[in-house]
Amino acid sequence: MVKNVGALQRRLVKWNIKPGMTPIAWHISREVAQMQQDPRLEGIDLEGAIRRGIEGWNRAFSFPVFEVVPTGENDSPGDDDKNFLVVDPNPSAGYAFANWRENPNTGEIRGASVYFSSIFIDGAIASAPEGEPTPTGFNLYMPAPAKKTPQLGWSSMPENAACMLRRNVSASATPSGMTRKQFIEDAITHTVLHEIGHTLGLRHNFMGSLEGSSVMDYLNDDDAVYLAVPGPYDIEAVRYLYGLNAERPSQAFCTDRHRKLIADCNTFDSAAAPLNDFAAPRFSGQ
Repeated sequence: MVKNVGALQRRLVKWNIKPGMTPIAWHISREVAQMQQDPRLEGIDLEGAIRRGIEGWNRAFSFPVFEVVPTGENDSPGDDDKNFLVVDPNPSAGYAFANWRENPNTGEIRGASVYFSSIFIDGAIASAPEGEPTPTGFNLYMPAPAKKTPQLGWSSMPENAACMLRRNVSASATPSGMTRKQFIEDAITHTVLHEIGHTLGLRHNFMGSLEGSSVMDYLNDDDAVYLAVPGPYDIEAVRYLYGLNAERPSQAFCTDRHRKLIADCNTFDSAAAPLNDFAAPRFSGQ
């Protein structure tokens, strides 16, 4: 709040990232070790896939920014001095999102957390089945919409989540040349990269599918698995944001507020010309 003015001032929010820094520590919730015992995950490195989603951003900076550290018995997501990726064994929530705590005077992020529903693990398994492929054309693990309840609010300060990435199962078979293990792990890694990207200050880029340029898009698993590392847009964006490059990203960009204005700004689309190559065939002959 701006004193005596009655207005809001919004600062650029980002970590204090710079060369030579001590890497920022992240914890992974202990439930992952329990979930690893699921027979469906035999041969799948669940914790490794999540770790790569967190530490994968180091390659965008060319120096260590994040590191995953062991989670002790007394470590809790409620600890204000710890950064946590919380994996929920209950898939009913059906989404993932990021949150952070910043210094209101400077915008510096002092800590962050990511909620990761196990529905993304279930969905990755369903998208790369052993035996019969999963049928396409429906959201297998999309939960029923929650019942809306009356809430008090103020239109001048709406409370909107920065990201609420939901599961969207579409792959009918593991892509050629990719093992089932790699597919499942890369699908999980992609989702974690997306949410950690929000804590770095990146918004959605729903044109990332045009060039396969961004993990900040919403992608189906059969496209997401090819982006298990930050894409060209992501690298240029964070390097510009943190003062490592002087030039803005050169790749196409649009975000949430553009979706109703730009035809190619869409979620879960595919191909270099999604309006013609992805959307149009779905409506032809209808």
